Parts: sequence; structure tokens; C-alpha cells
Amino acid sequence: MVAISQSGPRDQATAWRLVEPRIGFLLVPKFSMLELFCAIEPLRIANRLGGLGFSWSFISTDGAAVAASNDIPVAASQSLEATRDLPILFVMASFEPEATIRRGDQAKLRDLARHGTLLGGIDTGPFILARAGLLRDRRATMHWESLAAFGEEFPDIATSANVFELDRDRLTCPGGTAPIDMMLHLIGLRGGEKLANAVAEQIVHPRIRPGHDPQRMVPAQRYQTDHPVVLQAIELMEEHLDEPIAVGDLAQRCGLSQRQLERLFGAHLGITAKAFYVRLRLDRARQLLTESRQPIGEIAVATGFASRAHFTRAYRAAYGVAPGSWRQRATQ
Repeated sequence: MVAISQSGPRDQATAWRLVEPRIGFLLVPKFSMLELFCAIEPLRIANRLGGLGFSWSFISTDGAAVAASNDIPVAASQSLEATRDLPILFVMASFEPEATIRRGDQAKLRDLARHGTLLGGIDTGPFILARAGLLRDRRATMHWESLAAFGEEFPDIATSANVFELDRDRLTCPGGTAPIDMMLHLIGLRGGEKLANAVAEQIVHPRIRPGHDPQRMVPAQRYQTDHPVVLQAIELMEEHLDEPIAVGDLAQRCGLSQRQLERLFGAHLGITAKAFYVRLRLDRARQLLTESRQPIGEIAVATGFASRAHFTRAYRAAYGVAPGSWRQRATQ
């Protein structure tokens, strides 16, 4: 088998043309049906329009059907252990990505990698690859809500918030509709840009996003404001969630007094700068509680709270429930 190279577009195209177009999808319980369809449909249409001969199979750890997050079961054609000589395998996971993955499954993924399989991870699939030691010296991306938790668990693995990342023999994307762009990229490498554009037209996808595109809206869109100072302050807040900057110092960095900054936030966002900053930190804490295994005390520190008790009070005030209860509900 030939793995796709990251060394340059020409090398990538050459390698992808040589790879046999068989793709496996390892379905992890509670995977996203939307993401599976977004990955498969471009391939189906590419076969119809360009005769590329893509084929795909569904794999589970035990060969049994797997229920998606919407509770619809999808039949698997084989078990992971029985998988052999597969050019490409995508690990499809969403909620609780590692709950059903055993050490034997990790060992099998490592074995496939040794034998030349290009391994991919969709949504939270990179957690499984990382736990198996398969993202060392690779750059990866995943759903933006999971990036903070991933960074806390795997600080030595480079990540991005891009639409997809292709780093040699690893290919990751954040889920949602991003698999469409990832597959269109692969279709373009194999069948040419004209075919990729034709497939995009068929699925009413007017713009093929390159891998380096951000997966999230820019802050101006996200918070519905175009005021440059407010956006500058938000950017500083997002960069300092673990060690918060005093609002007075934040205002000074933006060239304003604290009173002026608070007035701007009130006028443009309907909330004080201080309250907005706390909300950002609590949102990050909620992501870590849901996606990571970190103890609650460590999450409090990672989001800039002086103590677990302080964090618990703030969390309960914002969400009406203590952090531990939130985590318990999220993992049921």
C-alpha cells in the first residue's frame, strides 16, 4: 500500500492515485450518522460521475451492528480483528469515544498502521488514535468542543482547529459537515479538481473548504458584533482562559479604561466584560467535563478558578447543577 504524503500536492496526488480506493469505517457506539453520510455520499457520487471505483465497508470492534447517536443501528460487515489489507480506515466516534475501545482494539489499529493502512479519525476519533499511540509526531484536528480536552490529555500532540488535517499517513477532521470537504479533497487528488467540483455541485456544496480553513465562525459572526475593540478583548480572553487577566488590565491592553470597556460590552453584547469572561471559562470547563477524564479540581485550575469550591459555585450559578452532576448526566 501507498500512504498519502504531506510533502507536497504533486506527491499527494501521485500517492492517492496509487491507493486502492477501498475505505473502511470503524463505527464506535454513538457515532454521528450525519458525519457518516457526509463521508460516504461524495464517494458514491464520484463513482457515478467519474467511475473512480470507491468502495466502503462498515466495521465494528466485534462485528455486530452499532447504534449511532440517534439510536439507529448500522450493520457491520466484519470485526476489527478480521480486518486485513485495508488501504484506508476512518475511526468514527462522537460521544464517549473510548468507552468501548479495548487494548486489543488499540493493538489492532497499530498493526494496521504497521502494514500501511492510512488511519483517519472523524469527530472524536483522534482520541482513540492518540490513546493507541498513533498520533505521535502528527498534527491532528477534531471537533472544536473537544480540542481543549484533547490538549489536556495529550499535550505533546500538535492540534489545529482546521476543517481537516492530512499529515502523512494520518487524516483527521472535526465531523459535522467537514467530512464532505475532506472527501472532496481526496476525490480531487484521485480524479482531479473538475470532478471534485462536479461532486460538490451535485450535493449543493458551493464552496469546497481547504484543509486550513477554520471550522468555527470568526468571533465577529459568532458574537454578532463588528466592534474592533470588543473583538480584541474577546480574543485576549480566549487566549487566557487558564490564567485570567483582570478586566482592568484587559481594558488597558485594548487602550481603554475599565469603565469604557464595560460600556462597550454592555452596548454590543448586553453583558459586562467580567461576566462574559466568566462565561467563556465556564464554557471551556463544560467541554472538559464532557470530553475529558480530568478530575474536577484540575478542570477548575485549567479554567482559571482559585479553588474547586469557587468553581462549583460559579458552575452551579450558570448551569443550575454542580460540575460532578453535569459530568454524570453527560456520560449516561
